[in-house]
Amino acid sequence: MPPTRAGRTVKAKGDAMSTDNTAVKAYTLRHGTLWRTDDDTPVTAVSVPTRRGHGYMVNVKAIAFSMSGNATAFFERIATFHNVNSGALVQTGATVNVLTTGTGYTLTLDTSGTDIRVRITGALGSTVAWQIAVDVLEGGPNAANAGFING
Repeated sequence: MPPTRAGRTVKAKGDAMSTDNTAVKAYTLRHGTLWRTDDDTPVTAVSVPTRRGHGYMVNVKAIAFSMSGNATAFFERIATFHNVNSGALVQTGATVNVLTTGTGYTLTLDTSGTDIRVRITGALGSTVAWQIAVDVLEGGPNAANAGFING
């Protein structure tokens, strides 16, 4: 299933083809101002549904900028997850903080049920616009036998 943004399913780009059309998927979710925060309450900006028995590598890049123009922050995070055969979603290892510049805003990756979430937090008394790019690589049980087309 492709990622969702604010509760809506978003068309995925760049799906890899496999012999069974389910083993390997690569989602790219790119948007302009994806979300706006008006305070310091964490919100889920992107939710990625997962499938039983599949693994996921998620790379998130984001820019957060104050609408008043006095602050900007940049983020890049990479995390890996596995939806084990029991259906439980677990993060495998720690989230890698590739880049964080600026202060006052946060971006985290976590899980809720069987979804991977991108959570953002603005600043109290400040309206913050967020631009977020999410790349998801999904591999399933048959990934080793996938017959890629043109590749």
